[in-house]
Amino acid sequence: MIVRDNDDDDDDDDDDDDDDDDDDDDGVDDDDDDDDDFSDDNEEMLSFEVDELEEKDVDGNDVDTMQRHSVDSFDDVDFTFTKVDTQAKYDGLPVTNVNLSATLPSSSSLEIMVYLFRRAGKVTFGNETFRVEKGTIKFNIRISNWDFCDGSRFDCDEGKIGEFLDLKLKIKSKDSPAEISDDDRKAAAKRPICEDEDSDDDGVDDPTDSDNDDDDCPSIYDIGGDSEMLLNKGVVTDDDKYTALPEGYPKFEVEDGEKKFVFRIPKFKKSVLVDPSVNVGRVNGVNSLAHANTGLAFLLFIAAFIVTNYV
Repeated sequence: MIVRDNDDDDDDDDDDDDDDDDDDDDGVDDDDDDDDDFSDDNEEMLSFEVDELEEKDVDGNDVDTMQRHSVDSFDDVDFTFTKVDTQAKYDGLPVTNVNLSATLPSSSSLEIMVYLFRRAGKVTFGNETFRVEKGTIKFNIRISNWDFCDGSRFDCDEGKIGEFLDLKLKIKSKDSPAEISDDDRKAAAKRPICEDEDSDDDGVDDPTDSDNDDDDCPSIYDIGGDSEMLLNKGVVTDDDKYTALPEGYPKFEVEDGEKKFVFRIPKFKKSVLVDPSVNVGRVNGVNSLAHANTGLAFLLFIAAFIVTNYV
């Protein structure tokens, strides 16, 4: 959903000329990608796309061989966009916001709320409190009214009960994502994302402990180009209840040559909110977003407008 073009001119391609087309500077974009201003081999391009939803049983297996409890592509899903709000707030911090929503099969719905932070500060999601920078992009991804398999044979494999919903977020980045710690960032003279973690042995949910436990900090991934992905270790479900993801999630995987983050979401009744963020790096003094035209990546056009006009 975000693309950054790190060349030194003001257009959206990855060369140093003054047009917005391909690198041949002939005014024609004839590469093989799906957009009109990025080549597929642009190593500086940073993009994210909600790729797939798959319902799983308690053992992590698919619940429905007919794929009635999954969405394997969003390319043909129609989204409704709100107007860009340049006066919005997020946890008291000024942001620029745009939302999009769509109806999925079985009357479930998907909403994506995009926030561009215009000032650095701290935000809280569940029991995770962490730092955002000016220019951080946050995606609140909400899924509502998902109909989980209940063991009946009507629309699920016989005896299958849905316990999880896997959300896959496809990423294109300069480097393959590598998990790092806040200590690694401090060693690189970067400001910490989280408060100091305590060293006691109590649980994260101990109500008598006011200190921060290790699980109170999102997972941090270096994705190259001085950019970082922040992935919360839990989700917010019905009635603002914070629920931890299963051990090992979110996780990074490569599937059919594509890089993806997987969030294994525990079963919920009404809705669930997932909250990934990205600190967009600055390369050659450039911090810009542009657009692509496929599926959810169309949101890039909105993001480009936000960053171009309001950062």
